[in-house]
Amino acid sequence: RDDALLATFRAAAPHVDVASAAAPPALADLLLSGSCRALVIDVALVEGALGALIAKLADQFPELPLVAVGTRADEAA
Repeated sequence: RDDALLATFRAAAPHVDVASAAAPPALADLLLSGSCRALVIDVALVEGALGALIAKLADQFPELPLVAVGTRADEAA
């Protein structure tokens, strides 16, 4: 979990509830609760193929905005 990234989001939008999921089951619970209005994916924390994960999420939640964030080094990986 990237605490600095979470703090940045919370500071930028203090009126928005920002949740974090440490593992896939926790993410699934958040997504299925219907309370997520957007999903920000920290590229550095994704295990496996990022493209496959994004494609799967887009198929399952077509109206959910997906945003992947990372560093230049993450882009090259």
